[in-house]
Parts: sequence; C-alpha cells; structure tokens
Amino acid sequence: MSKIGIVSCDTLLGVFAVGPSAPHYTKDDIHLVRHLISRGHDVSPLLWGAPMEECERYDMLLVRSTWDYFERRDEFLQWLHQLDASKSKVQNPTGTMLWNIDKHYLRDFATQGIPVIPTIYIERDDPQPLHEHLATVDWDEFVIKPTISGGSYLTSRVQRDALTSFEETFQTYRAEHAWMLQPFMQEIVEQGEWTLVYFGGEYAHTILKTPKDGDYRVQEEFGGSVHFTEPPKHLREQVDKVVDTIPYPWTYARIDGCMVNETFTLIECELIEPELFLRASPTSVEQFTRVIEQHIHDE
Repeated sequence: MSKIGIVSCDTLLGVFAVGPSAPHYTKDDIHLVRHLISRGHDVSPLLWGAPMEECERYDMLLVRSTWDYFERRDEFLQWLHQLDASKSKVQNPTGTMLWNIDKHYLRDFATQGIPVIPTIYIERDDPQPLHEHLATVDWDEFVIKPTISGGSYLTSRVQRDALTSFEETFQTYRAEHAWMLQPFMQEIVEQGEWTLVYFGGEYAHTILKTPKDGDYRVQEEFGGSVHFTEPPKHLREQVDKVVDTIPYPWTYARIDGCMVNETFTLIECELIEPELFLRASPTSVEQFTRVIEQHIHDE
C-alpha cells in the first residue's frame, strides 16, 4: 500500500466538490481516487502550499486540481521550487511543471516544427502599445490573455476596430502580467476544440469541446459542451507528434488544439492541472493507475 496525496486547492470546497466525503476532489478526480483506493492505496487530498514536512509524508504527490494557481502565481512558483528541493516524489515532475506553467513554452514546440497558433508575446516591461504589436498581422479579431493563466482568466476577445477603447482598459492592469495575443480562431466556433489525453506516453481518450451559441469559450463553466469521441486517424497521428516533442518527463498530458485546413494546430499542452475527463473511459482510469503505480516504485 502506498500513501498518495491528490494535490488540490481550497477554492474547490463548495464549488467543484462531489460531496462531504470528498471535499477536495473534483467530479473527475473522484473516479481515479476510488480506483486507487480499490487497489489498496491510502489516498487523501492535499492542498497546494502545504509545508514540506507534510508533503514528504506521502509516497507520491499527484498534482490534479490546483485550479487557482494563476491567481496566486508567485506563491505557487515558490511552492514548486520548494518541492523541487525536497524529498517529495511528484507527478508531473516539478521541473516539467515549472516549464509548462508559462505559455512561452509554445515557442519550444514551434521551433520543433509543431504547428502552433500564431502568438505575439508582450513582456511585463514592454511599453509598446497593442496597435504597434498588431501592425504586422492582419487579424480582424484577436484573443489576449496572460501567459500564466487558466480557465479563461483575464481573457478577452477583441475586435480590431475596438482596439482603442480596449487598450485604455488594458493599461490599468497590463503591468501585472506578461501577455499573449493570438488570432481569434473561427475554427473553434465552427468545429470545436480537440482534447487528447495521454498517460505514460500512451494515448488514452479524446474529447471534442464546443462553445455554446454566441460564445467562443469551450469550458463547461461557460456553457460549453463536451463530447466523448474517437479522433480521425490523421488528427491522432499529428497529436502523437506533439506528445513526442514534449521536452520534459511526464506522467499525464492533455493536448488541446483545433484543425486548420486539416492540420492540427496546438493551442495548449497541459501538464500541471488539466481536467483529464476520466469519466470518459473506465479503461483510462485503469491506465492512469498503472502509470502512477509504476512511478511510485521507480527509484
């Protein structure tokens, strides 16, 4: 029997919880928790930010639902660095998460030949106005968000002819973050966003997420719909190449993207706290469990 900590956050309480007996497990994670317990493991929730002496009591920490980290960015980064220097066994590994936390990582995929949504980065100390950054592209509409973010946090969809008024508002909080600009992808509205999940380097299952009418956000909390499906062969092959390009070790990975002229175009590679849609497939829960157990026993 191994002692496993499912790393979560206190903001889940009363929001995503599945009941009083599991106050810090999401409706998705509970499937994994129950299966791990059925395998004889001692499983309990652990809030991120816990002291290292508490973290080191576990045989493994599995980072799952730290869904408020981008609102407490500096605290979370400090905690990851503390974990990195501790004796704790963490999945995904802390080095992987430190790379993946900032979406500048998309550059690494692009340099390896992976199709990535065109992205303009604006650093925190960059005084250049938005219209100058956009002068070299012909985007009629774009999306702007922090490079460290999640769940559409501080994300805005902006039309070019509304840029002046948006920039006035943007200046009030611009210096708080580094930012990324991307063209608005009509393909997401028309076709949806593909999500492929992998465990231990192997494919698990696929989700197609679609926004509600009149919106572009595919998350369920914004009215988006989730469809469990099988990907077309050519899409799966392209996403396999994305996974093979990840430059750090990992146990779980979620790849999000959309199809542009039959080419899978990467939106995100999530290696920290993605919803893994484990409810899609009992076999995926078993697959994830096997990978977790393997890493627990690896020296």
